[in-house]
Amino acid sequence: MTLNWTREIGAVSVCLGVMFGSTFLVVQLNDLGKSLFPGMILQLGGILFLPHGVALLSTWVLGWRAFLPLFAATVFALALGRGIEAVTVTMLLLMAVKAATMPAAFDLFRLCKIDARGDGAFMFNWRLLMLIGFLSSMLNNLWRYMLNCCGDMTASKMLAAYSLSIFGDMMGVLVVMLGMMLVFRHMRQRQLRAQV
Repeated sequence: MTLNWTREIGAVSVCLGVMFGSTFLVVQLNDLGKSLFPGMILQLGGILFLPHGVALLSTWVLGWRAFLPLFAATVFALALGRGIEAVTVTMLLLMAVKAATMPAAFDLFRLCKIDARGDGAFMFNWRLLMLIGFLSSMLNNLWRYMLNCCGDMTASKMLAAYSLSIFGDMMGVLVVMLGMMLVFRHMRQRQLRAQV
């Protein structure tokens, strides 16, 4: 199934809007978390990181065409969360790698003869999508901590932060996928009612 160009532009626009909205929500939760729990390794926004779920579903629908919106949203989130001065060449490179990791995870599964997108019919295999989300989260966070983007940490703190980041990504995937399942269920019920 190929989307015509207007639908694809619409899908990318919706993807960006949802990414920006969920990123803004994460920033707000982080501010709340900093005031409530000043010593936490991972703030509240990281415990439920919705952008990872949005990135997963956007890539599921758009494939590699999701790279540009994911990159733009990630750079936007960095500038929003840390200020425009944080957008350095190194960080832009990291953001590009992070945006490419999700489509690359889908391709890795496809190389193993496991295609999450099917024959283009977009069948919703939530278990496979969770597994792809887990792999891309591991890789994304690995790049982040290997490049020392989170400051100097001891090995134990880095392992704890890495694990909590993956947990937060997967909770975000779970919430976004539950939301999508409810949307799909509602759409099917409306179709059934329209046929009667």
